[in-house]
Amino acid sequence: MTKAMQYRVLLVGGMIVAAGTPGASADDGPTTAAEKVLKDKGLTKDDRKFLLDESAALKQYEEAKAAYAAFQKALYRYAAIVEYDEAVQTMETQRQALQQEVAALQMQLRNTGTGSGRMRAMVNAQLAPLRQQVSQGQAMINQINTEIQASKGKAPKADDRKTAPEELKRTRQAYIDSVRDLNGLVAPLLATYHELALEKTVTDALAQLRHSTTLNYKLGPSDQLVAASKLIQDVKKNTSGAGKPASKKKAKAKGS
Repeated sequence: MTKAMQYRVLLVGGMIVAAGTPGASADDGPTTAAEKVLKDKGLTKDDRKFLLDESAALKQYEEAKAAYAAFQKALYRYAAIVEYDEAVQTMETQRQALQQEVAALQMQLRNTGTGSGRMRAMVNAQLAPLRQQVSQGQAMINQINTEIQASKGKAPKADDRKTAPEELKRTRQAYIDSVRDLNGLVAPLLATYHELALEKTVTDALAQLRHSTTLNYKLGPSDQLVAASKLIQDVKKNTSGAGKPASKKKAKAKGS
């Protein structure tokens, strides 16, 4: 597994749908008996849903998204350093292989006798392809040297090399901690919604409202709380074994 793949998994948990906090809508009319039943259960009408108080959870959800943004920024910064190092290492490896190939060809040329007269002409004709290969190999070496030299202008600063790994570690942990706190708020709400969905008084009250108003009233959770729950599950699933990224391009593809 490449370094990029090791962090990509965490970047999957960071793909969050930005959603606003739902606002309370005006009642369609006087409070009915069915609405009172739902209100007594701690539910408030919000558009066509009856919701528990999700405000604390949704506030933490926003904090988790902010923590993700900080982590993503640190990830790209670190990945840029790793990407640069790997690109230079690849060029140096290619250069070394070419140098060895050219050296072998040059030795073959030196060890081949030229003879004299007609024999020399024949040998020269046979050696011409080798000389061409040497020339091409040297040209490629020169090109790689030029590219390596040019890349030095884009080299990461020493301070970035020093601080980027620690920043990545810190923001990653802050993100995970924030999602853990989010889970502590979301899980009880989802459990309560599940319990309410099984209560006959609640289902009857919702059915009564749908019948009397012809509007499709439903029990929560809100779409935002569902999104928060999905984020929690993604992070739980994918944080184990996360390591370091190797490619900013690959990391960005997952984070976009």
